[in-house]
Amino acid sequence: MLFAIAAVVLLFLVGAAVEVWRWNAGQASMQAALDRSVLLAVQNNRMTDEYANAIFRTGFAGTVAASSLEAAPILSCEQELPAFSCSASASLPTALIGTIAGIRSLPLKVVATAGLAAGALQPGRLQVAVSEVRGGGR
Repeated sequence: MLFAIAAVVLLFLVGAAVEVWRWNAGQASMQAALDRSVLLAVQNNRMTDEYANAIFRTGFAGTVAASSLEAAPILSCEQELPAFSCSASASLPTALIGTIAGIRSLPLKVVATAGLAAGALQPGRLQVAVSEVRGGGR
């Protein structure tokens, strides 16, 4: 009897460790793809939802986390010069802890912001400088 209880607890702990690893990998993959899309949008002076979304989907599509999601991530962007911010959110279904603890999915949410350097939008200037990138959202 004691062995059965210990086995269930051990199975739950192993399952939770696997789910946390998958969640962390998903967060990292989404953050990298979002950072890339925001930076490219600012550098190319194409700060629109459509452009950032296309870059994000291209960068995130080939990752292991992308194939594990319930649905494609939702991306939303805001442009307030000199900054451009985007956030992405998705839901990662669980495998083991969903069966044992009833937790069916884990939320993924990442945020990235890039800003133009002072004077980067002056007429006749060809160079767009990125002054900062902030990621996170955890």
